[in-house]
Amino acid sequence: MSTKSKPVIGVTLSSRRNTLIWLMHRFAVFLAGGKARKITAVTGLNKTVDGYVIGGGDDIGLEINGNKINPTITYDADRDALELETLHHAFATDKPVLGICRGAQMLNMARGGTLYSDLSDFNPELKRRRMVLPRKTVHIDKNSKLYDLLQQETLRINALHHQSVNKPGKNLITVAKDTEDVVQAIECQSSGNLLGVQWHPELIPWSRSHRSLFKWLVNRANERKRNLNDE
Repeated sequence: MSTKSKPVIGVTLSSRRNTLIWLMHRFAVFLAGGKARKITAVTGLNKTVDGYVIGGGDDIGLEINGNKINPTITYDADRDALELETLHHAFATDKPVLGICRGAQMLNMARGGTLYSDLSDFNPELKRRRMVLPRKTVHIDKNSKLYDLLQQETLRINALHHQSVNKPGKNLITVAKDTEDVVQAIECQSSGNLLGVQWHPELIPWSRSHRSLFKWLVNRANERKRNLNDE
């Protein structure tokens, strides 16, 4: 595949402190055969790309769906608005989306779902655990598209979050949980183009399983692009 014909994947990120995480996403998309393009609240919505990564980062302002927010936490309302606009554009055009950590939560919120503002709301005994290396185990539903993609029932993942999916949004289902019963992946029943994972696969580029998530995104974007060109 030539550089010119590679699917272009928009990656939404914070307008601040994004250099390292941008490079990791860019590398992951490159390994998958695509070309990444950065999207922030400064650049605004990019409708020309072929698919989207909704990236990780700061907490989501839960007032989006009428939830109470923590006044001690600083939210990025401009990024929330950008990603909601991006997701609704993706829904309307059937562009593929891979939501990562915050991005999986935003995917859920954009379809009317809810979040736990902190894991302690789900289970008071749970402690926030930050692990860049894959040290947590998730169990994957064998009837899911995620299982079809990975061909494995368990996967070792990392964890950098303290918010998590509560009620899945419209047509979204939970397809993976960790050993503490926290939701770790969601996907859309009515569309094969929406997948959200709570972990950070871009930080585990040596793993074929984690690289395959980006490969799935690039392949879906390329397939959609090819179908549009054939019309």
